[in-house]
Amino acid sequence: MSLLKLPLVAILFVSSLAFTATPQEVFEKNFNIIYKEGNIEFIKMKTFTKSPSLKLYVDGLLNNLEFVINELAQNGIDQDLEEDFYEYLEANSIHSDPKKDEAIEATKRSIRFMKSKRYQRAFSRIKRSGIFDEFQTKLKDHMKLLDVSILSAPMDSKFYLKKKAIGKVVQQLLKMAQKRFSNVPVLNTISFVLKKMEEFYVEQRTYYQHFLVYLMMNHENELDMNGDQINHILSSLYESQIPILNRLLSAKAIENWDRYGTDTYFTNLRLGKTKLRSRQGDFKSIGKQIGYAFVEVETEQGKMIMNLINSKHKYTSQMAVAYNYEKPKKVAMMRMLLNFSELGLGFIPVSNFIKKEARGFLQSLYREQRIMEGSLMAYFQVQGNEGMVKSLKFSQIDPFLLIK
Repeated sequence: MSLLKLPLVAILFVSSLAFTATPQEVFEKNFNIIYKEGNIEFIKMKTFTKSPSLKLYVDGLLNNLEFVINELAQNGIDQDLEEDFYEYLEANSIHSDPKKDEAIEATKRSIRFMKSKRYQRAFSRIKRSGIFDEFQTKLKDHMKLLDVSILSAPMDSKFYLKKKAIGKVVQQLLKMAQKRFSNVPVLNTISFVLKKMEEFYVEQRTYYQHFLVYLMMNHENELDMNGDQINHILSSLYESQIPILNRLLSAKAIENWDRYGTDTYFTNLRLGKTKLRSRQGDFKSIGKQIGYAFVEVETEQGKMIMNLINSKHKYTSQMAVAYNYEKPKKVAMMRMLLNFSELGLGFIPVSNFIKKEARGFLQSLYREQRIMEGSLMAYFQVQGNEGMVKSLKFSQIDPFLLIK
């Protein structure tokens, strides 16, 4: 069930082997290959959100909020977030700064505000204005130019240089909102909705790129493609992830098209192995490594899957938890709360410095981590583990990400 169709109901978080599939079958289930003159022109997602609906996104967001608020007391997530925030402040070396208490209090106040449900007034006002309908028309025209279903364009090294301007339309829509509203919480809410919608929409591509990398680099001999094709596919998808302002790195990728993708992959592989060696003391035992990005471990709190690439947050080298076998809903619930705490910061009176610090920390706890889990999803689909596929889907919190 899509998150857009919440409220969520009970989900079975039990590992099960309900189906089996070869890597090629998993590939064909999720991707299409477009050929041109016998060469791979594009690799595309089969199932994706073609054009994001602001109305459906907002309705799903509000339903999610209701769900999280009802679950908070039963999961103790407030305390977890508070402990993580303290850790962030220590690592950021501002523990003696008088603004520390303000930052901690801002996070707490954000959570309390969301629990109070007073955010509903801002959403009601925005909905009545009809501005989202106006936005939708402009977004639809813009999205026609941005085909997020294309994961890789191995024949065209400059393909994604033409496709990295989605942020411009969001800025245009925010200027429209500023002419219509003067209320700061309302403007902050509109800004949050637009920016999150943009992130979630584009990130469905990155998620499936990680899915594709896992299949190609762990089952190369079982897929209907050769090494040269894989090298160029990797170069294209990794170049697509280079920020638009980093022209020098894009130029480097284009110049070294035959090897850029493979070199990047093996750089990440070595980074993961280095992190595992440096952090092995954090665990009672280390189990199976899953691709280059994940590893199963046994901790004092039980069995978990840890992320070898993305840390717990940006100011620590501790590994992020991708899945907790003892508390399978924990990661998803934490991510929902972090997402909604960002929204809550826009409603409380606090300095922009504190908001920026808090928001940056909140995002660093879940954004990159959940996108990398496309690789983990590929692993469990190949394993035929339907229970884990459902669990990982739930923890994505991306309303536009469609997973078969």
